Amino acid sequence: MKGRGFQWRTPYSFRARITVMLLAASLLAGTASLTLAFLFSQADVQTEKSREEQTLAQMMVRLNAKGSLTVDEIAETAAGMGFRVTHIPEKALQQLSADELSLLRSREVSTFTAPGNLPVTYAVLGEDVVMIEPSGSYSLIPAVFWRVLSGSLSFVAVFLMAMLLVSVRVSRPITVLTAATRRVAEGDFSVKLNENEDGEVGELMASFNRMTEALDRNAWLQKDFISNVSHEFKNPIATIKGYTELLRMEGITESQRREFLTALSAESVRLSRLSETLLRLSALEKQAASAETSDFRLDEQLRQAVLRMEPVWSARNIGWEMELDSMVIHSDSELLAQVWTNLIDNAVKFSPEGGTITIRSQVSGGEVQVTVADQGIGMDEETVKRIFDAFYQADRSRSAGGVGLGLSLVRRILDILGGRIEVQSQPGEGSAFTVTLPA
Repeated sequence: MKGRGFQWRTPYSFRARITVMLLAASLLAGTASLTLAFLFSQADVQTEKSREEQTLAQMMVRLNAKGSLTVDEIAETAAGMGFRVTHIPEKALQQLSADELSLLRSREVSTFTAPGNLPVTYAVLGEDVVMIEPSGSYSLIPAVFWRVLSGSLSFVAVFLMAMLLVSVRVSRPITVLTAATRRVAEGDFSVKLNENEDGEVGELMASFNRMTEALDRNAWLQKDFISNVSHEFKNPIATIKGYTELLRMEGITESQRREFLTALSAESVRLSRLSETLLRLSALEKQAASAETSDFRLDEQLRQAVLRMEPVWSARNIGWEMELDSMVIHSDSELLAQVWTNLIDNAVKFSPEGGTITIRSQVSGGEVQVTVADQGIGMDEETVKRIFDAFYQADRSRSAGGVGLGLSLVRRILDILGGRIEVQSQPGEGSAFTVTLPA
């Protein structure tokens, strides 16, 4: 059997990861700082001992100048001060270099320190020389180590406490955000986070709040959309069911039968149109950009859109005023054709018998503007605000068989093509829809 080796597991929580990273960073920084502290402390200990040895040596020189004590007596007196004093013969000075000997004779007291060792001080006492060095129980490395350790313990304790506080402070927004996302996952879109945090954390909180607001709006729109779809399907289905029951009754006349069949046909067409429009809207909602763009004559496309609907407007004696600038644009001709069809269809539906519809196109400020204006019933301010909502119909009695999705399709198509649409309308004075497209 193969033994299992050590396997590192990434800490689960963000706070644990922050703590581990801080510990790793502090370990690396601590190693480097302790190394530097050891080197500097070693130099400090050497300097300190060198100063003490020089002070002792100068005292011995002064005692020797008085002549009241011999060199050995002076050395014995100094030995009790934590240093080892050695009376060395002249020949022992051969261990010093010529430069060191010259420096010693000129100064009477000289200190020499080899790298990594304790300093050694020489003092000239008349014809004799004494060597002063720390006592045998004193070692450089342990002295430096304990000095560095004692100075570092308090720092390490404070650092660990600060690290824990920092990890808690840094991870707190993530903990709050994690709890908030769990609530959102459970369908609670009313969650709001504090946006007063500084830097990227504050931006993250603000983005989260905007996301929940958008989700809340989408959830409301989805419920409203489902409610409207159910209502729009329910009415024609109920009508079809009612007329079907009437057709099964005995004793109905031929004219009544034709009337019922006509009503059934109209409701079937309404259901078909509703299903087709919903499928088209669903397809457009999934489409992020125009699929097929090309160059084409916009003015010619508008004329063709009017001609295709000739059977509808000619039966109502609708007149036309066309003010179309000749222009070529680069866009999706198929999607734009749906825009013109919906706008022209609405204008015809709500125009009075014998009315006039005006279509203008022009290039203004680097943009193409197309306006479709009618002389119909117009809209109030509230209707203008909601006219692009799916299934919205201000007056169903005058909806002329519509399902309230045409302008939703128009707005979605223009979003895809990078355009926009604006409405100007007053009750009884008609409506003007202006489409703006990139030129």
